[in-house]
Amino acid sequence: GYFISYLNCIREGEYHKFNQIDIICHSMGNYLLTQTIGLCVKSMNGGSLELFAGCNIICVAADSPYDEYNKAIIDVYDQISNWIHYWTDKDWALRISSTIFVNNEYRAGQMECKYKDDENYPKVLSVEWTETKCIDSDHGYIDEILGKFDPLANDVIARLNIPQEDENKENEQASKSSE
Repeated sequence: GYFISYLNCIREGEYHKFNQIDIICHSMGNYLLTQTIGLCVKSMNGGSLELFAGCNIICVAADSPYDEYNKAIIDVYDQISNWIHYWTDKDWALRISSTIFVNNEYRAGQMECKYKDDENYPKVLSVEWTETKCIDSDHGYIDEILGKFDPLANDVIARLNIPQEDENKENEQASKSSE
């Protein structure tokens, strides 16, 4: 219920001035997201799927059961702007998680999204991350995606309307010259 409370606070509380909510989840954060969507489906803990209205959802290395994760996409699909799913079968942390915790049930971050290229779900994008430079478990590739190591990061940044560094410098220079 805490994530529902947080979303309610942003949507209806003192921070209601936000027009756009973007949710970026890594690893177990995806589990929290899918559980929250499940609670909203059941209308529990003050949750409603409307909390996700217009959200861009970006999931990386999803440590959530594959079937549960894909059900969450369908449950919230009519509310969201888009859902981007980054995955790799090289993620050792997810291999360990699937073996220890769920008796060899695949984690969503180990395979492409069930709705990849499905014409009924055009707002879902499933991206296999193959260019990992992570030296540990191949689990931290979110840093590479958001750190602009790959052109896919530009797509994420564009979807989130994040100003580029060049734009920031131009704005700073314009601000200084107007003083």
